[in-house]
Amino acid sequence: MRSDVDDVWLLQQLDVAFQKSDVDGRAAEAQLIQQAREGDHVAFGVLYRRYVTPIYRYCWLHFGGSREDAEDMTSTVFIRAWQAIGRYDERGRPFLAWLHTIARNVVQDELRRAGRTTSLDDILPDPSNVADLVTSRLDHERLARALTHLAPDQRQVVICQFLLGYATEETAAVLGKRAGAIRAIQMRALRTLRELLGRDV
Repeated sequence: MRSDVDDVWLLQQLDVAFQKSDVDGRAAEAQLIQQAREGDHVAFGVLYRRYVTPIYRYCWLHFGGSREDAEDMTSTVFIRAWQAIGRYDERGRPFLAWLHTIARNVVQDELRRAGRTTSLDDILPDPSNVADLVTSRLDHERLARALTHLAPDQRQVVICQFLLGYATEETAAVLGKRAGAIRAIQMRALRTLRELLGRDV
């Protein structure tokens, strides 16, 4: 039986592995997922700690509600993930992308239950969290207007990269694209935003 000391050691080792390299991180994650699939709640707890922040941000941004709403939805996401972990099959799709799909379903369920839809005005937080080249010149309303003029894939990349704080590889996994494509879309999106800001959309 594991002790709390063993759990702390495991977390420390996995943090080192995740940070050391993508390959080590993927291997560590694969091991955790396998252990979780076998019913290991400690392994699932490590996955939870690794991904709770981006999933919380996703719920908060896309629901546009209170902190409590986002926390409740985040809990629901991980409860559903724990219940379904035995059916998780990577097939080249990272765990974060799987969690993202569950989160999207939870948010959509909550929006339907609340009888409303969300808009960019609802989901955008204080612009101090957006890329420096954009935030230094924008207020909330102008940013929301500018984002509505982006192509859908550009808008998704900006939200994932700058509002949700995903790394390029995570954004690629979530959107089902290659990292190089994400970088190209991001460059086009930021160029378009600069032009739109110059016109004061």
